[in-house]
Amino acid sequence: MMIKPFQSGDRVAFFGDSLTHAGSYHRFIRDYYFTRYPGIDLKTFNCGNGGGSAQGALFRMDMDLFNFQPNKVFVMFGMNDVDRYCYGVENPDAENLRRRKLALESYAEGMEALIRRLLEAKIEEIVLLSPTPYEEEAEMKEMNLKGTCEALIACREINDRLAEKYGCGTVDLFSPMLAANRRLRETDPAASLAGPDRVHPGTPGHAVMAYVILKAQQVPADVFAVTVADGTVSTERCMVSDFRAENGGFRFHLAPSAMPLPSFPELEEVNALVPFTRELNRMPLVVRGLETGFYAVEVDGVQVAEASAPVLAEGIGLQLRSPESEKVGELNRRYGVEDLKLREIMKVEVMLFENRIPLDDKPAIQAYMERFLDEVRDKPWFPYYTNLFRSYFELKQAEEGTKAEMRKIAAELSIAVPPSGWTVAVKRCSGK
Repeated sequence: MMIKPFQSGDRVAFFGDSLTHAGSYHRFIRDYYFTRYPGIDLKTFNCGNGGGSAQGALFRMDMDLFNFQPNKVFVMFGMNDVDRYCYGVENPDAENLRRRKLALESYAEGMEALIRRLLEAKIEEIVLLSPTPYEEEAEMKEMNLKGTCEALIACREINDRLAEKYGCGTVDLFSPMLAANRRLRETDPAASLAGPDRVHPGTPGHAVMAYVILKAQQVPADVFAVTVADGTVSTERCMVSDFRAENGGFRFHLAPSAMPLPSFPELEEVNALVPFTRELNRMPLVVRGLETGFYAVEVDGVQVAEASAPVLAEGIGLQLRSPESEKVGELNRRYGVEDLKLREIMKVEVMLFENRIPLDDKPAIQAYMERFLDEVRDKPWFPYYTNLFRSYFELKQAEEGTKAEMRKIAAELSIAVPPSGWTVAVKRCSGK
């Protein structure tokens, strides 16, 4: 089933575990839509919950999903569902194998129950994202729970069966992420998109995830396109004015109706793994009918390329940046920072809800936190919960201010406009 591109008016929830809770793939998706369609009325909601599972998510749908009134929901669970500490065992006994089987059955039951509730709520589009890979192949200090990937592949297959049964969309994140990891290890046996815990991707991994989701939506690759053929200009997503011949070539003013994607420090690394720029941020310039020879391409008086007439006839890619698009990227980054504060609040409040502890009973909350930390003192996640509980009351006190800041950022995004444009010149030169 085709995944539909987002449209103005959409309210999109990303419902998942820690990869959504603290992740940034939805930020990169926002970057695309708010630059490609300036002023779009698009609301996105981070409904990730660290440590969450499909079964566990059933209990928070009213307080942490339906409360946002989404019309589209992207669902990603699996990493915590497969009971991955059953893996990494050379000779699993019958009890271990039973636990593995039960975990996958529970995942299937949980995902089906989630889908049925979403359908009952009249959600217009449900998209099932496969889990990302557990890192089994890179050389890392963290214990290697080999076999987890096989279980995650089973989760993907369960998604596919449920999607066919209920008419949902699916996106396979597992395969392209695994392929990208293997390309990384061609030069470095310790390299991975996953972090040192073998589970959580860093920023490049989330950019790859966003790329895969956007490609599944079949979004347009071109920011704008310009074709000049024998002095006649045709355009897409831009306007060309003040066109005039000069210096054996021509110049014109280019005003786009969209913006280039914002840059980010890891972009070069991401482009080495997937064609992020080439397939999401193209700005082609095609020039036909030039005399044989070489030509310099200048933007605002700065040479950005040199190409022969045949190469220009095939087209070159302009890679332009603008302060306006960089501002959109910064606004989305800030939005994500504020959103994470709300996620941390909700993480605690889901735990309190599950344990029937009133949100206005501070002594009961503190007593619960102390008991919980005592129980997980020897677990790897003890530091996370220690910091989470330590910050909760401060974050809760500032909650309304956080929401106000997010509304302010959203208002700024709603009035973002494309750059005023660039002067582009194609000039005859001596060539190489």
